[in-house]
Amino acid sequence: MNAKATSASDTWYASVEKTSQTDDERIKDITVLPPPEHLIRFFPIRGTAVEALITQTRLSIHNIIAGKDDRLLVVIGP
Repeated sequence: MNAKATSASDTWYASVEKTSQTDDERIKDITVLPPPEHLIRFFPIRGTAVEALITQTRLSIHNIIAGKDDRLLVVIGP
């Protein structure tokens, strides 16, 4: 899954107008991430413990939001 950007997309960020001389100076490389469909196809979880964990976690979150579970739900992120 080491998909590198094509030469056309390698330079997309270089053509964007920078707002200052220090914009993006710490970025060494840009790598295109695979789309979710590819990850789902290459790493199936159907019938595995991972699927059971996801299902149980979603049910727990649903119960907390619905007031059926008195635990505190904390969502952290951007």
